[in-house]
Amino acid sequence: MPPSTLVRYADDDTNFDSVFKYLGVHIDVNNRFKRQHDVTKALIQKTCLAATSRQASAETIFAVMVISPFRQAAFPIKYCPWNLMDHRAIDVPIIALYKHQRHLLLSNSNAALYMPTDTGGLGLSRLSDRILIDEWAMIW
Repeated sequence: MPPSTLVRYADDDTNFDSVFKYLGVHIDVNNRFKRQHDVTKALIQKTCLAATSRQASAETIFAVMVISPFRQAAFPIKYCPWNLMDHRAIDVPIIALYKHQRHLLLSNSNAALYMPTDTGGLGLSRLSDRILIDEWAMIW
């Protein structure tokens, strides 16, 4: 296919009636996986909201989040053809949870959460980065 050929998708505002679920992945008729994005983001927001109200330590909450909700969200996302912005949108509620659990201000830099500890960061890993690494691992 020549690089100048424009790929046209079905209307992005197509009703969600044209979505089916296969192996836990919501597949849209236009192959954009918008329903999967909405479902995954809602799952992450719901679990982050529940974790925010818990009285456990930050380490315990982070360990529980990595074990269940992050893995549950990560499996279907690996099969979605999203760009980096869509992947980073999944991280927004997680960043808010990290800042709440670590008693950081909302104005604190997001990059400081993910920088290595030897450079002054907290050394946390992004869910979107782990998903992208898994996607590349499936290709290789």
